[in-house]
Amino acid sequence: MTTTRFDIDKFNGITIFNLWQVWMMTILIQSDLEKVFTEKKAANMDKSELDRLDKKALFMIQLCITNNVL
Repeated sequence: MTTTRFDIDKFNGITIFNLWQVWMMTILIQSDLEKVFTEKKAANMDKSELDRLDKKALFMIQLCITNNVL
């Protein structure tokens, strides 16, 4: 399994949010988590799989936010 490392400045409330949001969405798409954000969910995905992907996306986002913003 290959691990990819992304270098993104943590959102600190001062960084331009829209730019940070684009960076974050790119990282989530590269990590195959775009299914979490799409309107149409795959018909063959069960709820537990979607929940797992949702949690994974949440954790990735939380790691890219400074403590004072959380």
